[in-house]
Order: sequence, then structure tokens, then C-alpha cells
Amino acid sequence: MISFITIGRDDDYGGNFLNSLHTSISKNIEAIEKFDIPYEYLVVEWCPIRDYLVYNDKFKDLFNSKNLVDIIIKPDVSVKENLNPKTFYEYFAKNVGIRISKYDVLIILNADIVLPEEAIKVIVDLVKNNFDKKHYYKLLYRVQADDDLKIIKSESVHRPKSPDAVIAGYFAGDFLLIDKHTAINYGGGYDETNPGHRTISQTGMDGEMLWNLYKKGITLQFLDANYLHIEHKRPAHDDVYNQDGYTNKPNWGFIDYPKKIISEKLIEIG
Repeated sequence: MISFITIGRDDDYGGNFLNSLHTSISKNIEAIEKFDIPYEYLVVEWCPIRDYLVYNDKFKDLFNSKNLVDIIIKPDVSVKENLNPKTFYEYFAKNVGIRISKYDVLIILNADIVLPEEAIKVIVDLVKNNFDKKHYYKLLYRVQADDDLKIIKSESVHRPKSPDAVIAGYFAGDFLLIDKHTAINYGGGYDETNPGHRTISQTGMDGEMLWNLYKKGITLQFLDANYLHIEHKRPAHDDVYNQDGYTNKPNWGFIDYPKKIISEKLIEIG
């Protein structure tokens, strides 16, 4: 029914990254398991610089879940694509998750997002009853939380005075619920062609695909529920944000690279 897609690697992004990722995955799976639905939970690692997460002691308990799969983009892919091997290409990794997913409904998440049981219920009810492929869906409220999930503040992701309010561009990468074929055929995936995203910054790639969808008649719908964002440090970055639409590479998501199924828990690409 639903493919959950998230990304990460053991590089301590933002400080305490593995703790945040573990909290996100464990809490989300705990909530999902309350509902009798088929699902998979894909963790896409871009060019790991340490052990794969599936081999990490901290994550062994999570990979005991039959639904959790580690997808590895090997470093040689980055080299062949003329990408900086030291950079974590977050949205390129999400593209891999989109392409490799097996279910028609996708939930694409940042690695620091926790979905409460109430939010999962709203999502499951929608998918079972009123899911529309001509829309993409976002949860309306973003709740900032500390490492212990203690609430700091809550805010709406709908900002009507924002220049990209029509797509809800703020925090667009946190959560996206969308039909897989809509994401591929109308969204075109996240843009792997923009030189700025390949060399300077990936900031804005999440909103850019939403603009692609909007320009092709796929519109936003809010779900009246909240999600938690685990607070962390953010490194400085430059903005590269294209609101004019794009046509992605034909092989976006690295679909023409060799795929090796190591086990039911581990797949390598490259």
C-alpha cells in the first residue's frame, strides 16, 4: 500500500544525526504497525563513508523489521556522475527511493521527521478512501521538538503571504504524500540536471518538484494533522531555487546502474 522513503548516512550531519534517524524510523514504524496495512520503509544511503546502517549496532533492532530495507548508492556512482564524492546528495538519494519503491503510494520523509499515530491514521484513511492522484498531500502542522521529542513550538506550513504559498514550499522536504506515477510522470523527480544543485547547494529541490507538479495540474491538499521535526544544527548554505520548471535526466534515480540484492534487508546500486 505505502512506500515510506527516507535518506541518511553515518556522517553526523547537524550533530547527533544517528540518534535522530533512529528515533524517526523507530517511532514511525511503531505508529505504522498499529494499522494493518502493507508497507515498506526504505532508507537510502548516499555514498556511505562509514559502515552501512544495516550493519550498525545502533540500528540492528530496527532492521529486524521485515519492512525496513537499506538501499546503498555506492561511491562509484558519484564518480561516474561527476558529483562531489564528499557531498551528501539528499534529493538524488530520494530519487532512488522513488524509482525503487514497490508500492503506488509514496511518503517521502526527511530523516528527522516523526509521524504521530494520529497522523498515520489520517494518512491511512485517506489512502483507503479518498486518495486522488491529481493531488499531492502535506501535513498542515510542523511541531519542533528536541531530542527527547519534547515540544518546543508548533507552526503551520501554510504561509499564505509566501511567494510559493500555492505549493506550500516552506519545509517541502519534510513530508510529501504522493502517487508514485504522479511523482514520476508529472513531477519528474527531483532535478538532477541543475548545475547549481550538482555543485553548490540542493536547497530548494524539494519545492522545485512541487512547482513542476503545479504547472502540470497536480495541486496541493493539506491534511489536518501534525508531524514532529527533531531540532538540529544547520550548516550554512547557498540557495539555488528554480520555480520555472525543468525536464529531468531520462535516467534520474540512477535506474540504469547495476542493482545487486544482497539480502532482503540490503540492496546496492552501482
